[in-house]
Amino acid sequence: MENEDANKKFGGKPEVQKKLAVILTLDPLANISEDDKGMRLSNNGISQEDYILSCNINSFVEKAIAEDENFLTLDAKQQKEKLMVYVKEITAKTTMKGQLTKEQELANAGL
Repeated sequence: MENEDANKKFGGKPEVQKKLAVILTLDPLANISEDDKGMRLSNNGISQEDYILSCNINSFVEKAIAEDENFLTLDAKQQKEKLMVYVKEITAKTTMKGQLTKEQELANAGL
C-alpha cells in the first residue's frame, strides 16, 4: 500500500494514517512479497538487517509506540534508530542460538 492509498482509505483516522506512513517509510522492502524477500536474502541481494526489519516492521512499530507514545512524531532517522535496536535484539538471539547449537554439536561429537 502506498502513502496516497493509505491516506484515502483511512482519511478519517489520522493516527492510522500516520502509523501506516511510518511503516511504509521505514520498511526497506515495502511492497515486496515475502517470497521475494526470502529469495533476495538467500541470494545475498539484501542484508539480513533489512530482511528482519521488513518482516517485523508492523510489530516493531507497535512495540515502539507502546514504549514511546511520541514515536510517530519523531523524525524518520530517530524512528529507524529505534527499530534497528529491535533488529539487533533479534539478530543477537538468532546468532546466540546458532552458536549454542554449534557448540552443542561439537561437544556431542567429542571435540
